[in-house]
Amino acid sequence: MKASIISMILLTVIGNGAIIALLVMNDDLSDFVASAMSEDFEEDWEMELGEPIQELTFMNASYEEIEAELANVTDVNIQDEYGETPLHNLFYNDDIDPETVRLLLDHGADVTIENEEGMTPIDVAREMGHGPQLIDLMETY
Repeated sequence: MKASIISMILLTVIGNGAIIALLVMNDDLSDFVASAMSEDFEEDWEMELGEPIQELTFMNASYEEIEAELANVTDVNIQDEYGETPLHNLFYNDDIDPETVRLLLDHGADVTIENEEGMTPIDVAREMGHGPQLIDLMETY
């Protein structure tokens, strides 16, 4: 019985080692790991967000940072490659400041714009579990 258990453990270890070796030797995985470990990885990821207002809202920046950027923004409803507006992006965060939502709304953020999945910022807020206070706020605009 003990020999059988030891054999199974040994085969599992050898099998897992072979799988890991195969993955490490695969060029695609090596390229991915190398790019993830590079200093440019974070910059490449941030560049995908597009405009600074998109990045700030996605990262749940402070009211003051978003307010300062809004002075430079010509279109508060700019959409990224997924159709997300800054208002959409804000709701992918926890602990959203209602005043930041109001700030975007006061600057013309449109609550009816749909992303590529057909979701409005209100839909995203609901899906992400934000309370009725934020949803009610958006519905008044």
